[in-house]
Amino acid sequence: MSVYLDANVFVFACLGSDDDPRTVKAKDLLLRVADGKETGFTSLLTIDEVVWVIVRQKKDRKLAVEQGFRILQLPIKFVPLITAISLKSLRLMQKYSNLSPRDALHAASCLEVKADSLVSDDADFDSIAEVDGVRLA
Repeated sequence: MSVYLDANVFVFACLGSDDDPRTVKAKDLLLRVADGKETGFTSLLTIDEVVWVIVRQKKDRKLAVEQGFRILQLPIKFVPLITAISLKSLRLMQKYSNLSPRDALHAASCLEVKADSLVSDDADFDSIAEVDGVRLA
């Protein structure tokens, strides 16, 4: 099974509380990807998002950069931002008026690689018919 991982999967795994079920699910999912039990995909933009969230929330640039490097070391297939994905994301934004540009890029990346599901804690993905959104909670 292949899963597209939204940035908040990594944020919960890094910053979440161990008694939060979203953190538990995020860590379990990343372990399954690391063990080869799941094929993981994410956009290269995810690293930027995760690093920014850590810098903003923890005010710890060193931790943020370390986590960015850790993500790059995972056996994840990183989806580059290409023209086809940008076009697909804009079409999704036309169709779904509440979809943010970044979420549209993640959804388009998921569709581009034909991942079985998109895992996120973001409810915005729930309304996208083309994507099988799976919530962390």
